[in-house]
Amino acid sequence: KVLKKISPNLRAEVEEPLNKSLKAFQTMGFAPEEILGELKSAKKQKEYVLMMDEALRKLIKRVDS
Repeated sequence: KVLKKISPNLRAEVEEPLNKSLKAFQTMGFAPEEILGELKSAKKQKEYVLMMDEALRKLIKRVDS
């Protein structure tokens, strides 16, 4: 819902990383252990957290300006 309310330019910047990281987090939370594969690694989890953090920071910075 948030993505639909922001400008198309900003949406283009943050939509893919937000959706990608949210999908990974949902998979980590609900998928069976045997499906998780590399998502179980701390390195991959950190990558998704940083991706989400960067996208949210861009979103907040642009909305606050």
